[in-house]
Amino acid sequence: PVDSYAGLENLTSIGGHFVVVMGENFDNFAALSNLQSIGGHLLVQGELNNAAPTPIFSNLSSLQRIDRTLHLKDTNASTFAGLENLTSIGGLELYGNRALTSLSILGDAITTFPQGSLTIDAEHDVLAGLDGLENLTQVGRSVYISGQSLRELQGRFDNLQSVGERLWLQSIQESDTTRRITYRQLFPTLTTLGGLH
Repeated sequence: PVDSYAGLENLTSIGGHFVVVMGENFDNFAALSNLQSIGGHLLVQGELNNAAPTPIFSNLSSLQRIDRTLHLKDTNASTFAGLENLTSIGGLELYGNRALTSLSILGDAITTFPQGSLTIDAEHDVLAGLDGLENLTQVGRSVYISGQSLRELQGRFDNLQSVGERLWLQSIQESDTTRRITYRQLFPTLTTLGGLH
């Protein structure tokens, strides 16, 4: 586990993968405020026992590009605040992250995940909101969503047109069992799909 990247204040680019296992006193990337691009995956993980929810990306405001996938696993991240200047990201995979309340880093600039997947595995903890997915038009690999409510999903994928591999919805909670929502209602513009699970 790491607590700080002190000494790397002049770093602007990482050519390959950036793997972060957060220590108990992780300083939210304080030394990496000049980092602009990551050529591979950004993998952030680390169960911070009893830690308060925190915007762990708050010091990465210069980051514009993650060429592969942003993986966030078992963290106390509350939001993606700090990543508002991202203009390109290969994919997004979320596992655990019980404090996460919003996906709203995905603004107007990000409309595709060209090389990766969209995975939201909340381990039965429903995110407070899926805001930020509304402009997504294309996912190069799979879409896997588990543990969310139908009500939260509705309207979030209205512009999604293409999924290169599988579309997989699992353990989706129906807020009203008397009213079933169809795939057409959830994905009204989807025209290309590699597989359905």
